[in-house]
Parts: sequence; C-alpha cells; structure tokens
Amino acid sequence: MLTMDRSAVDAPVEGSFSYWCEWAGINPATGAVFPLGTECELNPRLAVRWAYERAQAIAPQLTPPASWVIGGWLQDEHERLKAVHQLSEGKEYVLTVHEESAHYTLTIRPIPPVPAVADSEFGGDGDW
Repeated sequence: MLTMDRSAVDAPVEGSFSYWCEWAGINPATGAVFPLGTECELNPRLAVRWAYERAQAIAPQLTPPASWVIGGWLQDEHERLKAVHQLSEGKEYVLTVHEESAHYTLTIRPIPPVPAVADSEFGGDGDW
C-alpha cells in the first residue's frame, strides 16, 4: 500500500505550538468587532482546515465583493498551502477583506508553549 508521510505537516512545530484561529467582522466606522468564529488547533494544517470550513459558512452570507474575495481564497489551494508553510515557520497568517461597510479578517497565529511550573501551593513539591 502506498502512503504519504505527512508527519512534518501534521505534527506540532518543535516547542509544541498550538494555533489560535479567528474570523471576525469589523465595523470600520465604530471599530466594533464581531466574532465570526474562533478555534484552537494543534497543527498548521488543522488550523487552515478550520479556517477553510468556517469560510465556506461565512462567504455565502456576505455580499460581493467580500464574498468573491473569500470565495477566491477558498479556491486558491496555493495560498492555503502558503498559510500552512508560514504557520509551520512560527509566523502569523492574516487575510483581510475590505468593504465600505465592513472589514473581515482571518487571523491564525502560533501560540508558544507556556512552561510548566511546579507550585507547592497546588499539591506540587516545587521540584520536578
């Protein structure tokens, strides 16, 4: 059986990053932010997959030209692979769509690991 090794893409980046994903709408007149979806994923591929699936739900609800731009992103596999690569290098990925009445943003950013701390107050002995 022929298989493809996807370990480099599927595995978390060295240092166990996770990825915060967020779609948001912004009213440019007031600066009000309207969350359209958030998710935390364990690797870049899953983060972009979540963004893709969420974009499929968001795009039909928007009017052109925003729906066209997001629809173009949905069809642009090269751009999504670029996002996976960028995230794999520990860099943030941002897509922004501007309209007169609203701005829409997709942001995916690596979240660095938080070091574990031994705390005697919570049952630890202060020593790992």
